[in-house]
Amino acid sequence: EPGQWEQRFQELLEYKRKHGNFHVTSKENATLSSWCKTQRQRYKNTMAIYQGLYDSEFTGTQQKAEQLYNKAKKHCEDVRNKGALLEPNDISEA
Repeated sequence: EPGQWEQRFQELLEYKRKHGNFHVTSKENATLSSWCKTQRQRYKNTMAIYQGLYDSEFTGTQQKAEQLYNKAKKHCEDVRNKGALLEPNDISEA
């Protein structure tokens, strides 16, 4: 049986399939929204720890991941501010 993380990830994929985006609001699904926020925070913390431990710049792959993360973050801000919609190409450039 899948663990809690896998269950939430599957819920997120199902949400994307139904709504066409990953913008889960707490009004729609408080549990999944909270999980997504936790994943974003863990990513930020991991990148900060990596940079602190190794005192180095990101590799090309890490730079691409950071660029995609920042693009997604900006898009979420745009969604909140303007009601913009997420396009499939916005997240499939990895």
